[in-house]
Amino acid sequence: MKAGTVFDCMVFVQAIASRGPAFRCYQQVTGAGTPLLISTDTLRELRSVLNRPELQRKLPGITPERVEAMMHHLADLAVVVQPVPTHLAFPPDPKDEPYINLAIEGRAGSLVTRDRALLRLSNASEPLSVCLRALNPILRVLEPEAFLSLDETPPTAHNFR
Repeated sequence: MKAGTVFDCMVFVQAIASRGPAFRCYQQVTGAGTPLLISTDTLRELRSVLNRPELQRKLPGITPERVEAMMHHLADLAVVVQPVPTHLAFPPDPKDEPYINLAIEGRAGSLVTRDRALLRLSNASEPLSVCLRALNPILRVLEPEAFLSLDETPPTAHNFR
């Protein structure tokens, strides 16, 4: 079985807002049958963020209909990991802990993010990175573009539009 993938909230936001790299990551994961890992906490945050009126005004690609379509698609497709205990505290940004701990608990191969604090975990000399590697040695923390370069197979037409 393939190692799963975790997207942080903003990757999902970018995936629904436009057809850029985050959307292609979503297509790649869903088209390749790679487990897309979520938890009730990460799903709750995603729904809350996507339903913010100010975000929908700022990013017209995020509509209530697309939000519901994505939520239904995730309900059908994603692997819900529960419970997700706290394996690693993340003092630089405690709001990112649910994603880190989901990646650890779900034994993810990739955590896709644009968050700078999370991306620092890809630096092997960072103390928190050392702890993370001890808990999940296969995990890579990557920006969407780097994730896309891991597998050049063309994505299928799965989407929530």
